[in-house]
Parts: sequence; structure tokens; C-alpha cells
Amino acid sequence: RLCWCPNHGLEACDKAADFMVDAGQLIVRGPNFQVNTLCAAGQPCNLGPWEGTGLSIEDKVAMIRNNMECVVGDADPLVANGQYKDVVCDVEIVNCQSSISSVESQHGGQFKICYCAAYTDPNGGDDASCTQSGEFTTWAGVLEIRGPFGDQIFPCMVGVSCDITVNGFMLDDLDKIKLVRSSDPCSAFPVAGVPAQEAAIQAGQSAQTMAVSPESNGLNYTKTFRLGGIAVGGDYKVCYCSSVLSCSNPYDYGGVAGLVQVSGADMSKVYV
Repeated sequence: RLCWCPNHGLEACDKAADFMVDAGQLIVRGPNFQVNTLCAAGQPCNLGPWEGTGLSIEDKVAMIRNNMECVVGDADPLVANGQYKDVVCDVEIVNCQSSISSVESQHGGQFKICYCAAYTDPNGGDDASCTQSGEFTTWAGVLEIRGPFGDQIFPCMVGVSCDITVNGFMLDDLDKIKLVRSSDPCSAFPVAGVPAQEAAIQAGQSAQTMAVSPESNGLNYTKTFRLGGIAVGGDYKVCYCSSVLSCSNPYDYGGVAGLVQVSGADMSKVYV
């Protein structure tokens, strides 16, 4: 509540007892508490739910770099393609939550979740709510995505042993990768001609995953994978599975670490 002190020279307005007049209510709209979320790269991820005051189905959330501040930071393109995300609420509109899809969570990292309580200016100054970064005023929690940062390029030569070092967030020695054609989704079959993947099949793994494990180093921000001498040139997508998943399902490999670019002649060809 707002309490008013009528200062007519009789009161100093310097102690609580001087504020005797009830001036009404101040209602601050938005989540009451922060809610943190931990997800694996390339998997659907629920954000929240947030209990709050004056929430609305027109509210939105934005994910920004963890070193930025809400109101100032723009939505990070590595999460949800830099788009603001809608919320869904219960019938009473007391609890609201949001979500990102597997395609929107392909890259690892730590991000702030900023909440916009939908508001339009009755004087016409702003008639479209939650469309600018300055409207996302509430720090509603932290989103942590285990997996590769993405967008790395790994140059290799045909027939020459290819080692790639993946950088990311909360990586683990039990994580795994597979290589697919650059135009294929990560749920596709791995490519042939990668010695480490073919060795996985010989060891009894499913041909649909053919997972490659990293060198054990105990570090949670970088992992090295030894692929062997790849037989065919081309671009290959590096699909990543976090160890919190089984890594036995092709859809577990939803994180995208980058591209292996293999140059050189095709070892499978015979030239006469």
C-alpha cells in the first residue's frame, strides 16, 4: 500500500508513524520469484512456471547473454533464433510458463530469462506490448543448456587423421557425437567413411547412432574427438548428445557443434 505524509510544517515525514493517510495500492506486475532451468542441447525445454502478480497470456520472455542485463540486452540468436517466446498460463492466470523446441535449443550456454508483463500505453506512446528489449524488465531466471556452443568449423583432409575439439557448456566425458551430411537433420543416419563411427558399429552400437566418445580430460568446457582419416571429402554436421540423455536414440543428438569440412580426393574412387 502507498501511505502519504501531509507535510504542512507539522510533520517531519522522517518516521513511519508520520505516514498516516492511505493513498492506495501499488501493483507491480510480473513474476514473484526467479525460476532456473537446466536442459540438454537439441531437446525441448520448459521454462518456468512462474507464479506472479498481474500476469497475462500476452506476456513474453526473452533469452539474453548471461553477462547482459534485462532491459538492455537483445534476445540471443543462439536460443529460439533470437525470438521472443509466448507464455501459456493456468485458468486463473496466476502461473505462466514458456518453452523452446529442440530446434531452438541446439547450442549450449548460460542465458538470462527476461520477462515482459504485457502493457500498452493508454496515451498512445506504445500500442504494441513486448516488442522491444526495453520492455523485458524482470530477470525471471537462468536458462542453462548443456552442449556445444556451435558454429565451429573443423578443417580436415581426406585420409588424414581428423581430431576435432568442441567447445561448450557443461560438457562431460560421457558425451557423444555423430557426423551426418550437412544437409541432413541430426536424427539422420551417420555418414559412412568415418573410421571412428565404423569402429562403433563393429563394437556393437546401432548403425543409427554410431556414436563417437571424446578423449577423457575432466574438463567441462572443451572435448576432443578423434575421428580417424575420413574417406570422402565434403561438409559434415557434428551432432552432439549430452550424457544426461541415453545417446542410444538418434533424436538424442540434437546439439549442433559445427561443421567438419573435409578437403581432398575421394578415396573410394578408382582412377584409370
